[in-house]
Amino acid sequence: METEILVGLIGLGGALVGAGATFAGVVYQQRRQDLSAKRLQRQAQTAGAADTILFDLYELQRVARQGNDGLTESERAERYRGQHDAVARIVLNVQRIPDAELRSRLQQNAFFVLLNPPEDTRPEMERREATLWLCMDSIESLGAYLRNEPAPQRNSAVKDLRVRFAGFLDSTFFLQS
Repeated sequence: METEILVGLIGLGGALVGAGATFAGVVYQQRRQDLSAKRLQRQAQTAGAADTILFDLYELQRVARQGNDGLTESERAERYRGQHDAVARIVLNVQRIPDAELRSRLQQNAFFVLLNPPEDTRPEMERREATLWLCMDSIESLGAYLRNEPAPQRNSAVKDLRVRFAGFLDSTFFLQS
């Protein structure tokens, strides 16, 4: 084979290898950028959901602190609907939280806020305190998740409530009322 042809073939081969490597590099970089953009979008969705959940948890706590004394029946009914709406928003937004264990914990705590089985003989003050503890457990758990810390232990009030009404742990009873 002549030298000129050999040099030309080597040059052509080098150009093809270079073009292939450049193409592979561009494809790789685009995929990394797409993955990064999707990760950022998920983080933004998670942060937005967490903000909404935190707002609703603080609203549930605010209502629990006020109590029902001096309210008319219509005001009580409105407050009860507001609690249901807050719990429904929490359950909806929890679906955007990637951590399955945290999702379950937040959802269970939200359902327990509305806990009102016929056998429940707790006075109103005890129910309100339970709501405060459940909301605080959710706030602490969500905060730890957002800070990339391990989930905190449930406090004793929440543990006692879960043991006392274990049948409601995986319930969606509030949707049935």
